[in-house]
Amino acid sequence: GKNSLSCVGVGLVVDSKLGLVICERMTVPSSLGDIFVTFNSAKMVRAKAVFVHPFQEFSLIRYDTREIANDKLVNVCELKMNRNPLHIGQKLEYFGIDGDHNRLQSQCAVTKIMGLYIHANAGNPQFVPRNTEYFIANESAKGIGGVYVDPEDHSVYGFNFYFTDQKFRGIRATDVLPYVDSVREALLNGEETPREISLLPVQLNTVPLVQARATLNLDDEWALKLLNTMDPYRRSLLTVSRLMVDSDANMQFRENDLILAIDESPVTHFSTFTELTLGKSYVSATVLRNREIVEIKKVGTTALSCVGTQRVVIYAGMVLHSGHNALKFLGNVPDSVVEGGVYITSLCQGSPAEAEATLSKASRRNAFIIEVDNKPVKNLDDFLEAVSRVKNNDYVRLTALDVSTDKVSIYSIRADEEYWKTRELRRSSSGNWKEVNVPFSSNTRNKSLCLADANKLAAIAV
Repeated sequence: GKNSLSCVGVGLVVDSKLGLVICERMTVPSSLGDIFVTFNSAKMVRAKAVFVHPFQEFSLIRYDTREIANDKLVNVCELKMNRNPLHIGQKLEYFGIDGDHNRLQSQCAVTKIMGLYIHANAGNPQFVPRNTEYFIANESAKGIGGVYVDPEDHSVYGFNFYFTDQKFRGIRATDVLPYVDSVREALLNGEETPREISLLPVQLNTVPLVQARATLNLDDEWALKLLNTMDPYRRSLLTVSRLMVDSDANMQFRENDLILAIDESPVTHFSTFTELTLGKSYVSATVLRNREIVEIKKVGTTALSCVGTQRVVIYAGMVLHSGHNALKFLGNVPDSVVEGGVYITSLCQGSPAEAEATLSKASRRNAFIIEVDNKPVKNLDDFLEAVSRVKNNDYVRLTALDVSTDKVSIYSIRADEEYWKTRELRRSSSGNWKEVNVPFSSNTRNKSLCLADANKLAAIAV
């Protein structure tokens, strides 16, 4: 989910030979869209998204190095990322860029490292970072983003990225390195970059250790085990806040479970939780539930897309795709989301769908279509099959579940294959987007408009 149509952010070249750049996910939320990289305020080239993290606030994009090879105004050098852990009080140097592409520089020190929890908004379901740790440094020259480097060797310790809640925060290099290494290795070997990663799809929050002992009945033995894994500045434990609906984790965990261990390893930090679950098919977990220790012997992880939306259908001006991860964490979604679902993300201006929404004084977006002409639809294929029977200029009856209100509405929109032709876009394995021909029923009629109808449409367009 994404609100704005365009974003500007700062990226770092992590491999100049491969043209690999890391940037904030707010700037590149999906592989669908036009991406441009500007070098030295002098050269702009196209790029493709090769990795979009499903839970964390960063993406990896790639540009064609041949486009800048002979440009005398562009000299691209990569900075080495530091693999050592960041700690509070550490002295760093900050380099950033402002909105006018001017460079910023300042000395700073790390003042805070902590876990992040951002509340999801059912009225506006979009990506929020989950199970993410961030740091704060005391510099003032932030601009639109930048990097934190070691004052001596200029190796990168972190990135200053813009988050979903419109705040800048630092992301540690050690948290992104495993993914950068994986993508780099695939590109060097001429292989396809990862399209999915396996994670335990739970959204975590934190609870103070003292609260866990006082109100949740955490015993002294476990408290001591967990205390030994904590750093001196954080005395908190992990608790389950939300679960992804179509996952094994949703069946075996409960909200407010206190996470004690993963695969018998005590865990108190988001980063440790991710390390212990990343790439595994199954894990075991020890949790404190209703004041009792519960052993979850085997819980399956979930394969989550690393490229975002991969298929889009436009029908009568409705922009449709499968339900994204942010929706699956809300809970109030139809059972069809297990098979993808048909989600209305937006309405095109001037379209039959927008005209109906305006007339009904209803939003119509942020909803799942669950029936077409009283026939259940579970995914985009079901939807296309159902609407293929609708004749041009006839009305199709839709039943939709509003995600924000959990209410079902029934309404009709006019099929218009003249001006609002059904279209389908798909992402190929190479990362390119192509329009796919939608074979519609041969019983469409009214292929030509009468003069009166044409004049009406022209008036609407003006």
